[in-house]
Amino acid sequence: MRSVDALKGSLGRVVQLTRNFTSESSLRREVIDAISAAFEAGWADPKKLSQASARASALRTAAIDQFAGVLKLSPSAIEPVGEPGLLHQLAIEGYLQNGNHLTTSNLDVGKVRAVAHHYGGPKSVIQSDRYGHLQIGPDIVKELNGAQAGALISLQQRNGEIGITQDIPQLIQNLSESVHVILDCTKSIPRPVEQRVSAATYEATSWQGPAGIGFLIINSAAKYRYPLPHLAPIRVPGTYSLPLLIGAVVALDLFERDIDIIRKLRPLAIRELSAIPGLTVIGDEIESDSRYLSLVIDGAIAEEITRELNTGGIEVDAGSACSPDYLAPSHVITSLGYKSEGHLRITLNTEHKDEDVQALCNAIKSITLRS
Repeated sequence: MRSVDALKGSLGRVVQLTRNFTSESSLRREVIDAISAAFEAGWADPKKLSQASARASALRTAAIDQFAGVLKLSPSAIEPVGEPGLLHQLAIEGYLQNGNHLTTSNLDVGKVRAVAHHYGGPKSVIQSDRYGHLQIGPDIVKELNGAQAGALISLQQRNGEIGITQDIPQLIQNLSESVHVILDCTKSIPRPVEQRVSAATYEATSWQGPAGIGFLIINSAAKYRYPLPHLAPIRVPGTYSLPLLIGAVVALDLFERDIDIIRKLRPLAIRELSAIPGLTVIGDEIESDSRYLSLVIDGAIAEEITRELNTGGIEVDAGSACSPDYLAPSHVITSLGYKSEGHLRITLNTEHKDEDVQALCNAIKSITLRS
């Protein structure tokens, strides 16, 4: 087994594929520089009283203040979380009490579905139409509003496979104020959060930030209870990396600056891919700033196509966004009525150019026509 020391020499020689359309993208140079600087200046515990801790505390405050400004919230509502995999559990179970009626949807990520699966109280699942638009029917509204023990609904703001964005104000307009609304924004670009929302979750990778850092937004602080075992009066684990927090905020600033690139490339990709015979694009062109697209190729095997694309220097994802490690079929795609065998996922980023998207579309067309 090779040691870490043996690997050090190769760390600076990693060759990045120019045309990477997977959900994981390399960090921009400005983000790397910010993280490196934060490691030098922000290594101390911000809660202690040393001079180094004071510098770290100032960095933390500045980062959270900047993020709060984007969401138009008080900084006190924002909790950095170093374990993004816990975000959904913290948000939902922080408000969910025994006997509450819990409602989720067919589009939810695996972590949300796992919470619902293990919940022993009354629950229901709302369904989307074939295009991914969620609908809360009058029966569900009546059930939630009439739940005597209280109710909670978890809604996904943007889907990380097909890129659909839900109209949250329209969806919840008939729900009682007593119903807790939890928003999964882990694939969304941060936007102002309505006070009607009890909690929201964000993950920095959705705006090309570093992995390993997310945010829990707690609007209804008085009703939130930390759901994991604890002694101290905490709301989140608190074991996040300050340099990654700094990197996340810097990445968001850069992403917002360059978001017009996504708005330009998305319709180009949809137009070119939709013209390929036997290929269906699952994604709406009007979702102008969404990075995510899914496509299904009739009669194709997604794993074989990804390998052919890799040979040509192009990377895409296949399978579920929840379980990419073993190319598990996407529950989202199958729930919308599509076959999952030929399902590919494309993620755009702000460093892509027109020629990158054109090369991707040409390569997929060439492979598809040969099949």
